[in-house]
Amino acid sequence: MHPLSGSNLATLARVMLGSGGIPPRHWAEVALITAAVLGRLPFTLIERLLVKSRLTETRDMPPPIFILGHWRSGTTHLYNIMSKADFGFVPPLATGLPWDLMIISRLFRPLLERALPSSRY
Repeated sequence: MHPLSGSNLATLARVMLGSGGIPPRHWAEVALITAAVLGRLPFTLIERLLVKSRLTETRDMPPPIFILGHWRSGTTHLYNIMSKADFGFVPPLATGLPWDLMIISRLFRPLLERALPSSRY
């Protein structure tokens, strides 16, 4: 599955318009990505309304820590260390479906948990 399948409609449109054109050999992939984004759109809108109604106040939070690195450079190990109880972590579905975390991700969570190694998180 392409990473843009988890994007929102605005992000997908911005990437497509800024790409300088999509070669015909990628049209089928773009159609599948667009279908995934449009298929999730009603759930995304419902979730936005639900989250907005539950948020009453915001509080200052410490800035996030971003782990960047080349593959095989130890970033996964560092992420595993930092995801221990003393720190915190972002679930894999939150990185793939950030706009649909509360509704759709609950449906996909069992599938992802079976696909990931048990020692990863």
